[in-house]
Amino acid sequence: MIFTRLALFALPILGLASPVVKEDNKAISKRDTTIDVLNGLNVNIDNIISQVGTIDTNNVNVDQISTALTAIVSALSQATTAVSTSAAKRALMGDFEKRDDLQEAGTVLAAIITKVLQFVKQLLPILDQFPLLGSLVASIQTGLVTLLKGVDLVLVGVVQVVSGLLSGLSGLLTSLQFGLLAGLLGL
Repeated sequence: MIFTRLALFALPILGLASPVVKEDNKAISKRDTTIDVLNGLNVNIDNIISQVGTIDTNNVNVDQISTALTAIVSALSQATTAVSTSAAKRALMGDFEKRDDLQEAGTVLAAIITKVLQFVKQLLPILDQFPLLGSLVASIQTGLVTLLKGVDLVLVGVVQVVSGLLSGLSGLLTSLQFGLLAGLLGL
């Protein structure tokens, strides 16, 4: 026990352990702001949707669609985790996000939600035939709501910005039975 204490005491003196440099931590936190996470998610969603393209309801490739829906759910989950991790790091360092980011985050979130809703809208004619797709669509709604609430914790007021930008999509949210998302947005 005494040897362990002496060894731990001697490590910095011998140069075998170096102290953490605060500048490195700031560089890390600058990389993963909420806006960066949302922009990355936006690109990821674009890539997923472009791989599927337009869905032909007469000749449905269920495996391809379920893979895309699963990838969207996974991307939403990863982004939600990244937003909360980023917020925790920034709070510990006392480096809070600017209020200017609110409008930008709202715009990116609205674009993400619109793309996902338009993709899911293509599936409406075939959801009755393939119950697995319906459960994945429900998971997407949950993922969108969780992401939106997570970002709203970091940038308070972003839900109102997104709601204003998506006010024209209330009919689409109703037709997709995305009542949870519509309720959160007040549509």
